[in-house]
Amino acid sequence: TSFTPSGPVTLSSNQTVTGLAISNSNGPCIQGSGVSNVHIFNNKIGPCGATVDGVGIIIQNNSHEITIDHNAFDNVASGLYAVSSTNNIVFERNFVTRVRGPYPRGQMVQFNGVSGSGNRISCNVNDETTPGYLGSVEDHVNMYNSFGTAASPILIQYNKLRGGGPSVSGSGIMLGDSGSSYITAESNILVNPGQVGVAIAGGHNNKLLNNKVYSASFPWSNVGMFVWLWNPSEPACFSHEVVGNRVNFIGSNGSA
Repeated sequence: TSFTPSGPVTLSSNQTVTGLAISNSNGPCIQGSGVSNVHIFNNKIGPCGATVDGVGIIIQNNSHEITIDHNAFDNVASGLYAVSSTNNIVFERNFVTRVRGPYPRGQMVQFNGVSGSGNRISCNVNDETTPGYLGSVEDHVNMYNSFGTAASPILIQYNKLRGGGPSVSGSGIMLGDSGSSYITAESNILVNPGQVGVAIAGGHNNKLLNNKVYSASFPWSNVGMFVWLWNPSEPACFSHEVVGNRVNFIGSNGSA
């Protein structure tokens, strides 16, 4: 595919963005606020600004009906940062490399205050080195203060996630952060994903189903999987399901 060079893109509702090589030395490559019915596909995204603002895509302020697919992200603070948005935020079939942070960025995808139905992260590849690039990946996928519904949980499915460290707080897939609930992580494959593989840190009605997690031992290695209300000031942790996962994870002390 031939890509047309482009500077940063500010989204409008009912817009399609395709066929571009988008970069920005001073901030996000693509941003939208309060937009809907947007399709972003078949683009090269990055490098984006060198600070925490240099995300590939940021959507916020009640944005909804956003589909992001078949893009290549490289050299970004995070791939997608979705903030205070609602229904049908879809990130699928994208290829992501050199997620660099620094913290609090450093995710392939982070939902922050996303709610409603039809939200999913599926069939993506995040291929990082071990240790990661510059500030490095934090959580490959992080669900912060975000809520699906009983009928339509947020779905994190069929992703392949590799690489992490040296962060001692990073993970592959983190559910339940700040009480996030009704989220399902299913049939993902994680290799050397960081300090933790897959986890539920709070909330309710979250599921870890049929994931495969492997890690060799690194100085930052902790555990392959946990369900743990690590911050007792956050909402209670209950009604979770952990079924059918396969974990082979070696801690920093060399023990499984």
